[in-house]
Amino acid sequence: MSKKEATIGGRIRHFRNLRGKTPQELADAIGRDTSSIYKIETGKQELYVTQLQKIAEALNVSNCVLLNDKEPANEVSSQNNSEQEFYKIQTEYFKSQIECNKQFAKTLLQNHTLQIATTSPNKGL
Repeated sequence: MSKKEATIGGRIRHFRNLRGKTPQELADAIGRDTSSIYKIETGKQELYVTQLQKIAEALNVSNCVLLNDKEPANEVSSQNNSEQEFYKIQTEYFKSQIECNKQFAKTLLQNHTLQIATTSPNKGL
């Protein structure tokens, strides 16, 4: 994952581009204006938990993928691994998703906003 993708905003931009969506399309999907999308992607605007969830849904990814700075394990192809190894990787991925969801719920309960990390992937989480 590149340095630009090491922030929540960078990951949002990465998945927006991967899905072929324009900033306007994403803004329309979450009920915001285009300038908000640019500010969120560049770390110049706070990102509320509810906004993160809407963005994740619009980009068809889990909120954990946007919060996590590691490559998702489901990107691994079973063609390069034995079936048993592939299932092991999938199991580890799902366990990490459960843990991420627990952390997300804890963050949601503790404070209702997330500050987008501009220099460190874990800053503000």
